[in-house]
Amino acid sequence: MNRAALLLCSLIFSTGSALAQSDALENCNGPEVNQVIQGCTEIIEKKQADGDGLADIYSRRANAYGALGKFKESLDDFAKAIELKPQDPNLYYNRGVLYSQTGDYAKSIGDLNKSLELKPMSPETLSHRGFVHSQHGNHDAAIADLTAVIELNPKNALVYSHRGNAYLSKGDYDKAIADYDEAIKLAPKVGQLYHDRGFSYQLKGDYKRAIADFDKSIELFPQNAQAYNNRAWSLFKTGNPKKGLPDAQKAVDLKKESAASWDTLGSIYEALGQRDKAVEAYQTAMKLDPKQQTSREHLVRLGVISP
Repeated sequence: MNRAALLLCSLIFSTGSALAQSDALENCNGPEVNQVIQGCTEIIEKKQADGDGLADIYSRRANAYGALGKFKESLDDFAKAIELKPQDPNLYYNRGVLYSQTGDYAKSIGDLNKSLELKPMSPETLSHRGFVHSQHGNHDAAIADLTAVIELNPKNALVYSHRGNAYLSKGDYDKAIADYDEAIKLAPKVGQLYHDRGFSYQLKGDYKRAIADFDKSIELFPQNAQAYNNRAWSLFKTGNPKKGLPDAQKAVDLKKESAASWDTLGSIYEALGQRDKAVEAYQTAMKLDPKQQTSREHLVRLGVISP
């Protein structure tokens, strides 16, 4: 029996057969988030559930609010659900995921820790805690969690990818590449994996392999601006700025707000002797990101701005 069916059964037992037939219950357990909120709210306001059943109603409404980006309402509902059902690891997990979406690292980790206390070695919870650690720069903790998940289930491409990202952020490119290799074996049609491995090769200075991976990433995911930008940069670094120019232009077309892509385009224009276009690209990069240090250095070197 799947989770949705189990939840439906719990609601039937806790609220009675009459409620089980109601539109409110059908909406509360449905797939459309606004109807979920409407149905669950009706059940709550009419006091048609209590105990664990009411906790489940609050949890469903919390998830619906979260899907709509209404984080305050979602957190309020999770708090009520946890008050009613404090030993449910799934409530802490879901609230921990929500906190990670709001950028509250400490509260996210706190809830995920509590979930693991109640349900030790949950692959789902360990995986998300590892992802949250990595997103906030705690890469060693991320690697520890993700390694534990891989030991429990060595067939999850996403977990290898996340651990590869953590190794990449630490500058351990060989281990990152090894993890991306495993991820690609498990999910060979995911273009982002080739991009991430290619980026690792690029940072190692292995531009030939980097370009091959960016080629494959673009083949699988033609709208990936990162892949065009990084292939342009690898071509530039191998002495082929003319060949890299269409990629650099494509990257800024796809993602005009990317300062890094404008900086790459500027470097290629400069290498091709097109100073005015290079200056314009560097200036655009700095407007998008005033802390873009490389573009500033280029403009200083070209005498456009003061040191």
